[in-house]
Formats: sequence, structure tokens, C-alpha cells
Amino acid sequence: MGYRVIKGNLTIEGKSPDGDTIAFYLDESERKDWVWTYTKKGRFPKFNKKFHTNVRFEAIDALELHYDVKKVWPVVESHQDLELAKKARNRMLELCGFNTDVIEESDSFTLSDPSNQEISAVIAYNGIDTFGRLIGFVFNENDAPPLSTEEQQEIFLSPEMALKSVNAKLLREGLVFPTFYGSLYPEIRNALIKDYKSAIMNLEDKGVWDKYQKEIILPRKPVISDIEKANLFHPGASDCISNW
Repeated sequence: MGYRVIKGNLTIEGKSPDGDTIAFYLDESERKDWVWTYTKKGRFPKFNKKFHTNVRFEAIDALELHYDVKKVWPVVESHQDLELAKKARNRMLELCGFNTDVIEESDSFTLSDPSNQEISAVIAYNGIDTFGRLIGFVFNENDAPPLSTEEQQEIFLSPEMALKSVNAKLLREGLVFPTFYGSLYPEIRNALIKDYKSAIMNLEDKGVWDKYQKEIILPRKPVISDIEKANLFHPGASDCISNW
């Protein structure tokens, strides 16, 4: 299960992340051709001149702060649940290491960080989406797998290691939906599902599952009937959930 593993910093100043995306920039020592020349998919990470890019968290999908249902269905006067969307975003930032107490937020959900926090992080990625974002797992530096090198560009990422990621921690807290890219290895996917089901069954507040507005069916978001079909909350359930 080969991943490219790179080190850098997470930043939020002037950004408006959801609970499943974060801005990232490379350490100077990591700015080498092999990091962004990713030929498997024929695409390249979209680093700007300052070596900034965005990371799309693998295996999770948070409710979106910017997704206005009315723009898609004009007759529907609604938005995805902003309280849960903010809760997922804030918890993601906390798990990454940000002090959210000092962060300010505009009406358009843009964040201002007077203390200009830059949080060291490690990203393990094996794909790039259509927006040029890295698709990967985000790790605190102490929980991270070894870094890729020019000599060993792909690092084996075990299921046990993936369970230490911020992605997995958000799943355990019920703040995001499990949503898997096709590039995710089955062994890691199944480990995340098993871990998630075990955790969610014991949560008093099941987050998005308890409070999701069933009457508004949104792209890529499962509804309660999907959960029931997957037997998510029942012991002995299958260790596989369909990709949503």
C-alpha cells in the first residue's frame, strides 16, 4: 500500500476550510521534483508559487459550509446543517493542533488567525483529485509514518498506521461521513470501517447520523436508509460499506 509521505505545515489564515479539507505547504527540504511529479493518474498537485496546496482528507466527507441547496434545487429553502459543519471543521482543526480559541470567522466562513499558527504535519497521499488537491491522510508529526525520500518515494502505509490519522479520529467521533476514493486500498478501507462502526455504536451523540436532515438528499451524502442497509449499528455487520 504505497503512499508518498511528505512533511510541511498546515495554515488557515485567509482560508475557509470545511471539515475535510486543509491548506498545506511543503517544507523547504521537501521541494523536490518527485514530490509533485505524480504520473500514476497523469495529474499534478496544484502547488502555487509559495508551494501551497490543499489536502482533501481521504475516507471522510464533512457537511459543507459553502454548499447552498437553493443553488442546485431553487425550490428548496435550505442549507446543509451549519452547526454540524462548523463542529466538524473546528474539531478537525483541533485534532490537527490549532488553537481554535484565537481564530476569528467572517460571515463568509473565512478564517482569520491573529497568532498566524503554522502547524507541522505529515501528509500521506496516493492520489490527486480533479482540483489538483492531494487525496490523503493527515498526521500529527508524532503519529506519522516515515517520510518518503528520493530513493524510496513510496512508503508502505499499514491499516494500523492509517488509524492514527486525523481522518480516522474524525470518523470515530461521528462528525463526518465515511466516504472513500477509489484509490483507497481495501485493507485500509476495511480497517477504517471496522474501527468506525465499533466507535459509533458507543457514542451517545452520533453526530451527523443522529441529526442529518433526511428530507434533503444531497450528492455524495448518505441518508439513514443507507446506514440501515449497511447494518452499520448492528454487531456482526459486514466490514464493507459501499462507496457513496
